[in-house]
Amino acid sequence: MTFGEHLEDNVFDGIKKLYQNNLIVDDERGQTIQKIRSKLRILKRKQKLDFVCIDYLTLIKTVERYRDLRLQIGGIMKTLKEMAGEFECPIMVLCQLSRKADENVNQLPKRSHLKESGNIEEDSDYVFAIYRQSTSEFKNDKNKKRTLRDDQAMITTLKNRHGPEYDFTVGFQLDT
Repeated sequence: MTFGEHLEDNVFDGIKKLYQNNLIVDDERGQTIQKIRSKLRILKRKQKLDFVCIDYLTLIKTVERYRDLRLQIGGIMKTLKEMAGEFECPIMVLCQLSRKADENVNQLPKRSHLKESGNIEEDSDYVFAIYRQSTSEFKNDKNKKRTLRDDQAMITTLKNRHGPEYDFTVGFQLDT
């Protein structure tokens, strides 16, 4: 089994477990990183945390004042990295690609397309991007031509601190 097949199996196993386990959704708007940490501490006292997902990075507020967004994102990312260790669970943080990604027609997203990417890359163990283009033909980083059907998307590994980067195809439901 190749690394890519192993990664794909792990992703699908993870999705299956997500549906089988206790899922808590907190959709309160405008939360600070400190409030998120406090809520997770309370949850941790009641049960084991297996996984935390935050949607999305630039909506997280901070108590501290920063000169610019880049420094603020850096502070949030460092705190999230600490929290992953404190709660002994992975924290997945969703974020938006910059407009530069739209300029690269038929190309997979790159790390440089992440908004405030330096801080995201520095503190992340893994960075994934989802690619779905209305045109079905594109080239990956190795300039190899690939195709996607209308009901497919590509998940590409932009960073893997613990191994190689890999792309794999997943289903995409157009009607939702």
